[in-house]
Amino acid sequence: MRAVRSIAIAVLLTGAALPLDAQPDAPRPDASIQTLLLRPDLRPSTVTTRREFRFQNGTIAEGTELRVYDVSSSALVLDTGEFIFEAAHEDTDLLERLGVLIASLSDEALAVSEAAVVRDTNLWPARVTLTADIAFTDGTGLASGTVLPVREVQPGAIKVFDKPSNTILTIDTKDTDAIARARAIVDAPGEPRPFFVRSIEAALAASDTAKPEPVLADADYILVYRGSSTCSRCERFTPELLDAYADLKQQHDNFEVVFVSDDRTAGAHRDHIAKTGMPWTVIPFDRVDAAAKVRSLPGRILPIVYLMRPDGSVIDSTNDAAASEVVGTLREQLRSG
Repeated sequence: MRAVRSIAIAVLLTGAALPLDAQPDAPRPDASIQTLLLRPDLRPSTVTTRREFRFQNGTIAEGTELRVYDVSSSALVLDTGEFIFEAAHEDTDLLERLGVLIASLSDEALAVSEAAVVRDTNLWPARVTLTADIAFTDGTGLASGTVLPVREVQPGAIKVFDKPSNTILTIDTKDTDAIARARAIVDAPGEPRPFFVRSIEAALAASDTAKPEPVLADADYILVYRGSSTCSRCERFTPELLDAYADLKQQHDNFEVVFVSDDRTAGAHRDHIAKTGMPWTVIPFDRVDAAAKVRSLPGRILPIVYLMRPDGSVIDSTNDAAASEVVGTLREQLRSG
């Protein structure tokens, strides 16, 4: 489902847009319109008006904070929530906000552009917050401030999971705080952790502010197991995996098993976990689709088992071998070090 914007355009009665000359290049970007045109990822999400704007249908007072809809070399387009209109750059604090942002960023964070985030999955945020109200073609929508788990980052867009509708949605990157979150990843101590691992951990958290223990922090290998309570093959495989898990955990701490339920109800999922006594990581039933990739791993029949590295690359799977053979590959990997 692709997000669309439907918005009226107001007729400005007074004031004309005046172009600003681009300033000279500098080692760090300067606070200029040219910088904004070259680096839209540095565009402030909101600005404050420096004068009153009068329209046929109302007035925007000086000092009003408005969302930035677009920026061109001659003007910027502001979004009131009811309509959009053009304003001269100097009639807002656009460049001042740009200067504050540039000054606040480290050299590493400043190098993070939208294109860089698309290329490097380690910079993909596990969640994003909407910075604008989003309307969809079916008449539904999401409010600004909504936090959504990320499934994939694409050029100009992000795929997210909306739990209430149980739907994967495609949102414009500019309508989220994805770049700001990617910059925070760069500035965090240590090397960025793989998105695949962070996505699973985010699915285990109850909310965006929750800070679960990084259960996969030390995992060199992740065995993803998709199964259900009604699968007879899973019923035979689970005890085998339980034995292997107990045996391998006595000697190795650098692997984890992640269970992904294919049950259709939360009750069936809960009863299945209780009956089998799974000791490994289990993604909660209502958050399975929030974890990037694990629910969409392809397979012909259950159980579907994938042995993966923390970056999400596949070592072995039931696409090429039996489930027990994938467990055997895990043994070999752990033994070889």
